[in-house]
Amino acid sequence: MNKVDVSFLVITYNQEAFIAQTLQSILEQECCFDFEIIIADDFSSDATRSICLSFKEKYPDLIRLVFRESNGGVVKNWLSALRLARGKYISPIGGDDYYIDKCKTKKQYNILEGSKKCSAVFSNYKNLDQESGKVTNNYIEGELSGDCRDIFIDGLPTLIQTSLINASCFDDKYYDFMNDDMIKVDDFPNGMWVAFKGDIKFLNEYTVMYRVHDRSITQTFDKYKAWDFIKSHEYIRQKFIHLMSYEPKNMILIRGKICKYKIDYCFKYNMHNNEAYESIEYLRRMKLLSFNDRIRMFGVKHRSVIVFMKIVIYIRLKVFKIPVFE
Repeated sequence: MNKVDVSFLVITYNQEAFIAQTLQSILEQECCFDFEIIIADDFSSDATRSICLSFKEKYPDLIRLVFRESNGGVVKNWLSALRLARGKYISPIGGDDYYIDKCKTKKQYNILEGSKKCSAVFSNYKNLDQESGKVTNNYIEGELSGDCRDIFIDGLPTLIQTSLINASCFDDKYYDFMNDDMIKVDDFPNGMWVAFKGDIKFLNEYTVMYRVHDRSITQTFDKYKAWDFIKSHEYIRQKFIHLMSYEPKNMILIRGKICKYKIDYCFKYNMHNNEAYESIEYLRRMKLLSFNDRIRMFGVKHRSVIVFMKIVIYIRLKVFKIPVFE
């Protein structure tokens, strides 16, 4: 099978409103190299597949389609595309996101070609709130280069959509790791994996528009999906640390952040949860329990006053501009 320089992997499911813009933004990239576009569709029930087929008809030599026969979830969909990739480098993108810099891939390609130790190049990105149309800059503070293992274990999942990755990162050990039904997301483990495979380079430019909408797992209103999302991240992190026999320097703060997510979840959905109580105890022991955490703690334990507690937090956040997480 003939090799190419870059494989663009488009992971999609029921994204008929967005997929054409995603594909067009890839085709408009100014490429000085051979590339392919692999579109993996996870058994969409809307017009996503027909739109992908229309692009395939226009660009038969560039586009390859992976149409799954059943819905297997984002991880299996991602892996089905990755296994077919012929590129020296991999550029992943969601079927609802799009490139806003026509030279994005070329810039990252040149950086990777000039550095044998580099496993991936990331960049800044913008957020588009689909409901309001508001665009915000997601600026990464601090130096994101070299050894970034602790940073990605802490969690920078969305950055993977901005990346160009050396395909050699995805070895047999990677596939063994990802072949696990408890792993329900691909971006978070991918970020950790490439950070352990070599140095990271950072292109301090806005190259991708990341779309935020209620169909996203991170924005879901389904409390069970939200809990699965939190638990999957916790499981992935623990499994990865065990596999690599590596203990991050900031592990206490990382665990503290997970605890805050759990407390937030129970507070948001008015639920009692033993893991939230355990999280509260961990934060208390580590002296990481903020004022807002204490409010949530009280609200989780006493449903009758949870509305009042939410009003207090709203006033602190909106009127006095005090952040939710201190």
